[in-house]
Amino acid sequence: MNTTKFLLSTIAYTVLLTIIAIVYHETIFGSYYYGFNIYSAGKDFSIPVALTGTFIEGAVLSYLVQKFSPQGGGVRFGIFMGVLVCLFASSYGVFQTAALENVQGAGRAMFMVLEFVAMMLYGVIGGAVVGWINRK
Repeated sequence: MNTTKFLLSTIAYTVLLTIIAIVYHETIFGSYYYGFNIYSAGKDFSIPVALTGTFIEGAVLSYLVQKFSPQGGGVRFGIFMGVLVCLFASSYGVFQTAALENVQGAGRAMFMVLEFVAMMLYGVIGGAVVGWINRK
């Protein structure tokens, strides 16, 4: 395994996802999330916890991509990334959001399916873009 590529991809994933998360959770839906009372431990409490989780997630994804990704990039790589993102990124996010929203029964199942599909599409598009960039 290429250690430099592993570290750089983990850091890039952490920085990029943190920027997206701050814009999404604070700027776009900030007042909505404050209504959940999840910042009761203090607003700054969630930032180091989220950064640590994102860094671990990035390290796992970087390792798995280097170890098991299909060669050639493009759609196959995109599908591979979609499955990884679906398993690692959305799995805990689905349950956490469903619990915050108090989604029950069939609604929870439908919410999970839609979240998994969204993450799969995110991974496929991201993987296809990475494959396209690598071919240039």
